[in-house]
Amino acid sequence: QVLSLCAMALLANGKRVLVIRRRQRHRSTEAHQVLAGKLRRKAEGKASTKQAPPKAAPRRSARLLEEARAASKRLDYEAAVAAYELGLEGTTAVGARLEFAKMLRCWAASSGDLENVEEQLRQTFVESKQIGDEGTARQALELLVLLITGGDSMHGESREGDEEVWNLLKLGGFKVKLHREILCYAHSGSGVPAIGSEAYVRIVDDALTPPMVEHLEALFGVDSGFWKDHHYHTAGDACPYFSYVHDLACLGETSLGQIIRRIRRAAVKLFPGVARARYAEWWAHCRPHASGHQLHFDSDDEGRGGLRHPIISSVVALTSGVGGPTLVTDQRLADGKLATKGWLVHPQRNRLVCFDGSVLHGVIPGRGVRPVKARRVTWMVAFWEDIKMRAPTDGIGCAAMALPRLDDPKHSRWAPTLAPVPQFDEEVPDAPEVPNTVPIVLPSVWETVSAPGATPGALPTKLPPYEVCYQGW
Repeated sequence: QVLSLCAMALLANGKRVLVIRRRQRHRSTEAHQVLAGKLRRKAEGKASTKQAPPKAAPRRSARLLEEARAASKRLDYEAAVAAYELGLEGTTAVGARLEFAKMLRCWAASSGDLENVEEQLRQTFVESKQIGDEGTARQALELLVLLITGGDSMHGESREGDEEVWNLLKLGGFKVKLHREILCYAHSGSGVPAIGSEAYVRIVDDALTPPMVEHLEALFGVDSGFWKDHHYHTAGDACPYFSYVHDLACLGETSLGQIIRRIRRAAVKLFPGVARARYAEWWAHCRPHASGHQLHFDSDDEGRGGLRHPIISSVVALTSGVGGPTLVTDQRLADGKLATKGWLVHPQRNRLVCFDGSVLHGVIPGRGVRPVKARRVTWMVAFWEDIKMRAPTDGIGCAAMALPRLDDPKHSRWAPTLAPVPQFDEEVPDAPEVPNTVPIVLPSVWETVSAPGATPGALPTKLPPYEVCYQGW
């Protein structure tokens, strides 16, 4: 049994505060111990009485860390953890330790995993400060605050009002933060009707027919060839954005076009402006439970060449109970102040969420733990009056691509599924005309960073700098 001591020196209000955390490392699984032993023997080579050269340890560490990254990408959790732990022994590779903490959080399946995440983040912060790596230290700080406020620290409950949280936020220079009911959201439920929310976000459950949902699940499932053909990292690593565009006059030519036609029929009843749309752009995500999506505005080609927003954006959830809720706010790009209204919508299989395409939104990282291979799978469709189609320049993908041919060899693992499905054209009832679920209404989107026990102050009247607004991911 190993005791780990992490001392974090914080400076708050001119007074030095020492925060110490000691915990007993959770026992490794038998499989983990076996893998760690194999990796250790592989790294050390054959037994020898000769002392290793001075540069051997760094080379060994670098090799193990590369093995850890490779194992993470192929979703081999036990091998990745073992390689990271061995590769980080006796080193101050703060970037690699932060990678390890992020991977552990994405794949956390037990309270012991969460304790390990907290320990790695604390150690990353301390070592980064010691060597002057402020960028890595800040990332570790932000993730540690999210872990604590979300109730995923070793204490097992939210410590939103904890003095340590306040000290960390002050140390990071944050003036405002996402509201506590966002960072520590309720795990389930829906709201009550609220006047005005229908102009921003609408929800329709059971929006698609069962065969359509099953078709999307086959196309975008965790093991689907779609992700491999696009070099998408379902382990949670960042990857370039890519999307496809349909001409709404030709929706019957592909299976996805047929499904988009049904979504459009529902969307135009909720947001009449969709009737002006001539194109639909779609993209998809397959992310671990704790992987969120930063607050952002949907735009053509991620804002390159000027910002243009879709009429509406929509989300079709293909899984339930994995990942955090979608956050939709009333803030638009031209606004000179922070959002004042916000709504949360939890992912639920066959739930369609439509929202104003010009507002700030994102996905909150999931709280708690889920099985290692569980993923939050969603399919997004945005409706445009006009959008420019593009061709990828790197052979992988880009925004607003034309659909591949059914026999395209570069997309052989998923393109054949685009063939029209006669069953989708059969007469079926439209999606419900009136939304049958309402979003969770938030008391506020932002709040000021205030001392424990103090009443939060008034929010700034003007839009503050991005770097003083705490999101956490």
